[in-house]
Amino acid sequence: MKRPIGGAVALSLALGATAIVEINDMVPRSSSRQVMWWLADYNAGTVDENVQFLKQNAGSVSGVFHCCSGPKVAPNGTFVPSLTQLALFRNLTQSERAAGAHGPILFSISPAVDAVLAGVASDAVAGLVDLATTAGFDGYVADYEPHENTTEAHAKAFTEFLKALTTALHAKGKKMAVCVSDWGILNYYTVLAGAGADWYASMSDTYGGKGPIYGVEAKLDVTRMLAAFPQSSVVVGIGTVVPAACHCVYGNSGNCTGDYSWTQQSLSDFLGWVESKGVTSIAVWRADISPRYCQPQGVQPWMFDVFNSFLHGNLSTGLTSGS
Repeated sequence: MKRPIGGAVALSLALGATAIVEINDMVPRSSSRQVMWWLADYNAGTVDENVQFLKQNAGSVSGVFHCCSGPKVAPNGTFVPSLTQLALFRNLTQSERAAGAHGPILFSISPAVDAVLAGVASDAVAGLVDLATTAGFDGYVADYEPHENTTEAHAKAFTEFLKALTTALHAKGKKMAVCVSDWGILNYYTVLAGAGADWYASMSDTYGGKGPIYGVEAKLDVTRMLAAFPQSSVVVGIGTVVPAACHCVYGNSGNCTGDYSWTQQSLSDFLGWVESKGVTSIAVWRADISPRYCQPQGVQPWMFDVFNSFLHGNLSTGLTSGS
């Protein structure tokens, strides 16, 4: 049964006003470039942490992909948001925008596997678009990672949902991003291209700089993406390197494994190669995003220098060829 949310005006009134944070002075950047960061959306406490991060690193961030408390589509295709969720998403969006996020602000969406396979996930599209419009964020990033029934048929069913959501979002001036990778249904690039999403973002297959063999595999995956998706829609995922002090706090469990093994030179070289292929967008996965950010510094400081250079088009690398 289709159960879209309604009463956008009433919901807006229920959410109330949100304090506006003073906008940072921003340095000039290339308008075609994007450095999106995966930032948390767990609870109201996350808002202040995200604002602080954006203000401190304004020159290395353009937009935000949120993880991992986005809307959930039930197995029967229903979607009913709570006022608490609406208020949090609106607060995050307004506060992050005011803190300097000039690019897209997206929230993750992951429908239930049963809803996708039964073809009823699309029943939630109207409600999802209503939520984005009411809360004021720019759209969604599909972070759908099923580990069962990883068939082409499953990928096609998921793409039908994505296509319906993308079309409806575009009608409201909103955007759609889709996470892809080198495993499961996320590996069916040519199928997923049929969704017509605005961006396709790689995940673990390009996240780390773990030696020359990994570098070759990461480049091959970017090459595959460029063959399947429009060049302007390709977003290369990069995982952060977490300072050693954070390892002791969280150990090697969950998402905070602590080290995607980049060095400043290897990351600069890889992003220089990415630039040479005409790719101008990256999405940075914070390795310390779960269970909460490592404080006071959860990302190696030199990474911000590299991302700043990429964002502003003045990346210096040791590349001698475009191979």
